[in-house]
Amino acid sequence: MLKNRESYDFDFETWVNLAKDDPERFEAQRVNTIEAIINSSPDDMQQHLRCLQWRIDRTRELKRTPMSACIAISEMMWDSFHKLNRSYLQLSTSMNPEAKCDLAPVDTATILPFRTATAD
Repeated sequence: MLKNRESYDFDFETWVNLAKDDPERFEAQRVNTIEAIINSSPDDMQQHLRCLQWRIDRTRELKRTPMSACIAISEMMWDSFHKLNRSYLQLSTSMNPEAKCDLAPVDTATILPFRTATAD
């Protein structure tokens, strides 16, 4: 939890306009905001958050476009989520051996037909 959560109102339009009008100022403000959020986090989480932000920044640097960076960072998030979910399922199964949890991926799925859009 953030120590001072109410001070982080996020106005998307303001950030979009700043990115369009003054990319250097946008980047400086982005770095300052991230640092402020990390600093306002509990002390025992700050190092982990700095390491995570370092990974995010390196991923952004390695990608050619903002969209490819966004996709890569999103994949990092989903990988982390799936690891957490597996840990949760393993823990809950170990605590209740009668509960079955199958961690194997599903091999089949129902494919839904979609109508193609027609131009009017």
